[in-house]
Amino acid sequence: PLDPPQPPEVTPRGFGVVGLTPAFTSAVISNNFGLNPEDQSRGSIDLYLREPNGSFGWLSRPPTGPKQPALGETGDAYYVGGSSDLTTVVWEQQAPLATEDTHTQGFEIYERRSGTTRLVGILPNGDVPACGAVGGDGAYGQEHSSYDHVSPVSASGGSVVFESPTPRLGCSEPTEVYVRSED
Repeated sequence: PLDPPQPPEVTPRGFGVVGLTPAFTSAVISNNFGLNPEDQSRGSIDLYLREPNGSFGWLSRPPTGPKQPALGETGDAYYVGGSSDLTTVVWEQQAPLATEDTHTQGFEIYERRSGTTRLVGILPNGDVPACGAVGGDGAYGQEHSSYDHVSPVSASGGSVVFESPTPRLGCSEPTEVYVRSED
């Protein structure tokens, strides 16, 4: 099966396959019960990548280092999209996961590519928006399943459409749409 076994003591919230490769060899799994022994954020929604060999990699894991959130204090993570082969996965997360992320409200956009987590929601002038950024498809703060809308992530994973600041958050700046392109 693509999905992991579910512990009986946990009530599922945000659980399921949210991204899938065309050949069904890899999948992005959303869950709130932690598949990694270090994931103690039971209750918070995390993202895992099921690899072709059947292992699960923790995508929304906070990196180590100064100014990083403690394990279990990262808030919910929501799938935005990914490359067609899922070697690049993009998601929204509430807590900062990168040292350069200085947002103070809302969500911010991250990507995992080649084992490295990077901040995506950076404005054209190089600033990190204080009120965050979300996937540019209008579905923020929830899963962006590729089954029910057009993905804001290109098939190669090199381009990501995002909105900033997070809509309806009460920030003084108007929400604008941006494209981060590396294609």
